Amino acid sequence: MPTIMGATYAIEILQSPKDVVVLAEFLTQTRRIFLDEKMAPLEEITPSYNGYSVGHWEGSTLVVETRGVLEDVQFAPFGIPHSRQMKITERLRLSGPNLLVNHVVVEDPEVLVKPYVFDFGYRKNPKYKIVEYICDNNRSEAAEDGSVRLKVTP
Repeated sequence: MPTIMGATYAIEILQSPKDVVVLAEFLTQTRRIFLDEKMAPLEEITPSYNGYSVGHWEGSTLVVETRGVLEDVQFAPFGIPHSRQMKITERLRLSGPNLLVNHVVVEDPEVLVKPYVFDFGYRKNPKYKIVEYICDNNRSEAAEDGSVRLKVTP
C-alpha cells in the first residue's frame, strides 16, 4: 500500500454495506477497507503489506485511512521508505461516467519533510475480467477497442 492502488494490472472494486474490497489482478492481491469503523490504535494493528484500512463516506467521496503497512514494504516504483508512523489518506470519487480518481496523501513525520501527495486515475472497463496472475507469463494485450484482453496462444 499504496502500490496496490496503482493498478499495475486491472483492479476490481466491490462494495458491501460493511466494506469495500479491492481485488488486484497483479499478484492476486486483496485489500479490505472496513466501512464506518474507528481506526484502532497503531500498537494494536498487526503490520501487513496493505495495512489496515477504515473508510467512511463524505457525500459521494469515499475517505479511507490506512495504517500499519509493514516497514520493509517500499512504495514502488520509486522505492520510497516509511516508518511505522506512516498514515495514508485516500479520497476516492467519480470524476466522470466511467472515471474514478483516488487522491492520495502519504504522511510520515519520521521520513517525510512534508506529505507526499498524488492522484491515481481509473477507467471502468466492463469487458475485462480479472484472471489469476501468473508471474512468468504476461498474458495480456491491447485490443483494437483499447481494452485489455488475454493473449490467445495456439
